Amino acid sequence: MESISPPYRVRGPLKFNVRAIYTADPAQASRVNLGMAFFHFKYLYETIKDSAGSYAGAGTFNIQIANPSQGAALMRAIDANFENSDVQTKTETEGAFLAEFTNLIGNLTSLLNTVGMAVVFAILLVTANTMSMAVRERRTEIAVLKTVGFSGGLVMTLVVVEALALGVIGGLVGIGLAQAAVGYMARLPFMGFILGNVSGLSVSPLVAAITFSIAVGLGAAAGFVPAFGAYRARITDMLRHA
Repeated sequence: MESISPPYRVRGPLKFNVRAIYTADPAQASRVNLGMAFFHFKYLYETIKDSAGSYAGAGTFNIQIANPSQGAALMRAIDANFENSDVQTKTETEGAFLAEFTNLIGNLTSLLNTVGMAVVFAILLVTANTMSMAVRERRTEIAVLKTVGFSGGLVMTLVVVEALALGVIGGLVGIGLAQAAVGYMARLPFMGFILGNVSGLSVSPLVAAITFSIAVGLGAAAGFVPAFGAYRARITDMLRHA
């Protein structure tokens, strides 16, 4: 095992003898990080004390209290106890502690929103190009459909339905991949430390519904222009350029 923190890295991975494997009550499993390993700090200290220097010490302590209403008073008492020591403490809730890691990489929400909008715009262009090429390559088939009696509105509907089908399939696949990615993120070294104790981390039904609606809307928007072109196209022009 090798730490992701440079001061804790030694010449080779730390070796451990596995004494036990812990599990959790199924009812509490969603709120318990089963991907953590516990070992005595003395082993780590003896291994890295020469290379880590002042870093060879505990960085965080987790405290579980019986009465959450006493949390604020307990945090003040702990900080006051170490106020005049060489190593002062900063006691805070688990949520505030995890939020600080998120703030280290900037405004994550704005970053994700910006990336998301860019991805949506790129997908719109790709889908529109795909539908335009599909209609262009099937000009002969569309001309034949109109020749045998298919109205322009029906042809336009067929093209839009095809685009909607692409949006539906893409939305379902995207939601499935997102759910799998969220579950996998908790296993990553750094993200697992941040997200491991977050309860119920998953793609919520509301987010899935919004995402699916956007995917279907993108499909409809991307297919409307080529569908309208097929609606207005003349049979002779389509056969001439086939």
